[in-house]
Amino acid sequence: MSNGSITGYEVTYVDEFWQESSRLVLIVEDHHIVRGGLRKVISDVLAGVRVEFLEASTLAEARQIISERKGDLDLVLLDITLPDAGGADEVDCLKTDWMALPVVVVSACEDWSLAAEFLKAGALGFIPKSSDVSVMINALRLILAGDRYFPAHVFYQLTDDHAGGGDEGGSAQPKSSAEAADLSPRQKEVLRLILKGKSNKEIARELNVSIGTAKNYVAAVLRAYNASSRAKAISAALTGDAAGITPSTSG
Repeated sequence: MSNGSITGYEVTYVDEFWQESSRLVLIVEDHHIVRGGLRKVISDVLAGVRVEFLEASTLAEARQIISERKGDLDLVLLDITLPDAGGADEVDCLKTDWMALPVVVVSACEDWSLAAEFLKAGALGFIPKSSDVSVMINALRLILAGDRYFPAHVFYQLTDDHAGGGDEGGSAQPKSSAEAADLSPRQKEVLRLILKGKSNKEIARELNVSIGTAKNYVAAVLRAYNASSRAKAISAALTGDAAGITPSTSG
């Protein structure tokens, strides 16, 4: 699988939050072998951190665990082809019961329109099971470093759908929402890179600026959308006033 957000270099860092003490991770997956593989990946990503794993093989089991441990969970890895649910059911759960949880979809389903729904519902990432292990590890590291990971074509589809299409090269961006937020040309470029899943480090490299400057650019885009996180800014950029965010014209 090709994706510009993690190819070209190895993501080796995670946010300091994830390096502290112990972490509680819920794996929602109906195949025992796959659950074992995901445990190994998470253990590799959080090497040196004590990780406690909870597991569910159905959506009903996952909802029960979340109702009991929601305040303790640090990460949820979610398959969207569970035996007692379809993707739409998990999207609904994410929009309601799981909204405050850091959810990453890891699934054999490569329905990019469904991936887009999870993005808009607040998921931190969508990682196809067809990905190489190294890609999965890098994607999770990117997410745990404070960014998001979705295959690039998910973003292209969303920007085509919500911004009236793009050129044949797939460089579409949400022009109408960027204009509504009164972004500068540089901020629009940063927004385009955010939508492609680029990390702060990658944005700095693409724009040939320092990492500190890149962080400032990203912060300015978030302020323009009155957003407290990249996730909310992305939703605002792609869906207008999604999640109750109205693009700001100040700052």
